[in-house]
Amino acid sequence: MQDIQKLIAIKSKKGQRAIQLVDQNFRNNEVSRDNQLYHEIIEGKVEDDLDGAYVLLNTDPSNRNYRNIKNKLREKLLNHLFFLDYSKPSETLYKQIFYECTREAFQINVLMLEEEYELAYKKAQDTLSKAEEYELWNIAINCLAVIRQSYSESGNIKGVKETNHKIGLAREKANIIDQAKSKYYSIITELNRSLTAQKKELENLPSEIKYFEELLEKNHLIQIELLYYNLKLLNNQFHKDFMANILLTDQIEKKYLNRPVDLIKVYLDPQRI
Repeated sequence: MQDIQKLIAIKSKKGQRAIQLVDQNFRNNEVSRDNQLYHEIIEGKVEDDLDGAYVLLNTDPSNRNYRNIKNKLREKLLNHLFFLDYSKPSETLYKQIFYECTREAFQINVLMLEEEYELAYKKAQDTLSKAEEYELWNIAINCLAVIRQSYSESGNIKGVKETNHKIGLAREKANIIDQAKSKYYSIITELNRSLTAQKKELENLPSEIKYFEELLEKNHLIQIELLYYNLKLLNNQFHKDFMANILLTDQIEKKYLNRPVDLIKVYLDPQRI
């Protein structure tokens, strides 16, 4: 009950802004212009700014009132990002956990801002294990920092030392993944930049794939493994080795995707594979 009372105190102290969402916050039968624009788009009556400005205000897209309507609708739609439903069977478990941990990380940061350190500590403990399991290392590091602060304020030297060690390991893994992604996207850039750059990169691609293979052997991180698979698929595609890609996608499906969608624990699109 004490934690609920503290949360009520935060709400009472800070107040609550009206949540601006599509199809809400208008009186009786009143329909705001931004909601009208939303429905016109949904119904296919508005496809671009020329349509929108004409249908709503019989004007052109440069009209200030029309731009304000668009901005208000955009802001409402962005607000909806806080209330999306990732619990549907059509969503992967990875996406569900990613969304859940991202939301919880926001809650932890606000609790720290409000100096409700005990509540933040409890929430960080709950979020940490999920963040570590799904390689959400930046969130994990944030949770560990909150936990370390709690240990330090209680004089728990052992807890601080252990948490410092865990933060170091998490940062190391985050850096390894960041470096791997940097190399991966440099390769993708060269493959898409020009035919000359593509030809040169294709010559280097086998050695690049070997680099990722060795990196994966030293650091078994799923995100690196997926980058490695992507490069192999690209290499086979450019060399028109379709049989090799069939075998490789079959291997990926067996390892990660042969289960209901809402049990898939990696960031992969089953339809794309």
